[in-house]
Amino acid sequence: MRSWRVRFDASARRASVAGLESSEAEFGSLMKQLRLPFLLNCVVAGAVYFLLVPDVAAQSRVRDRLTRPIESTPVSALKGNVHALARPEFDQGPVEVSFRLDRITMMFKPSESQQADLDALLGQLQNPSSPNYHRWLTAEQFADRFGLSPNDLAKITSWLEAQGFTIDENARSRRWVVFSGTAQQVESAFHTPIHRYVVNGETHYANAAEPSVPSDLLGMVLGFRSLNNFRPKPRSVFRRVVGALRLISRPP
Repeated sequence: MRSWRVRFDASARRASVAGLESSEAEFGSLMKQLRLPFLLNCVVAGAVYFLLVPDVAAQSRVRDRLTRPIESTPVSALKGNVHALARPEFDQGPVEVSFRLDRITMMFKPSESQQADLDALLGQLQNPSSPNYHRWLTAEQFADRFGLSPNDLAKITSWLEAQGFTIDENARSRRWVVFSGTAQQVESAFHTPIHRYVVNGETHYANAAEPSVPSDLLGMVLGFRSLNNFRPKPRSVFRRVVGALRLISRPP
């Protein structure tokens, strides 16, 4: 069985990243949920990697958090999911209802007990006196302790399919799901229109309002990715890095 690894060097306060290819959404969500005291973004040949591995048996299978089928109403807004450049002065109006949005990612958050368990495990993995010292988890073991239950994930994917979306991918960690659909389906399901924006002569699309999810999912959905196509420019990143290097290399 292939496994993932997250290696932590507590003294250097950094993580080493290599190995199994993953999606950007899972990398970003996992790093955020682990509450690491640093930001880590590694891009290798267009793919984002992270490590999480070997062999502690999952102590218990995660419990279901959804006790009934998901009702589409009432809904609750998820703050922090509107891009900073999706501003009125750049707004060109809504896209066509048939406009396609591919590979939208819905990210999930652990329960409070799961987060507490994860925080404790991270300490044990680095404690030489702990029975769990360097006894890493496989992806499936991680899912069974810190992801959604299979039943909850099945209910969420069924709800998404009922809204007309196509499921593209489920994370092995059960911490996110990727799906595709039209702007009309996005607006109907998540109560946010998709608009075009022209920024510095370039046309983009983005959700014009905070997306909302069924209240049944409140506390389970962390947020969304790919409701917009604003992307950082590699050249601008390179310029910032070069500028920073010049600053630190200047003689006093």
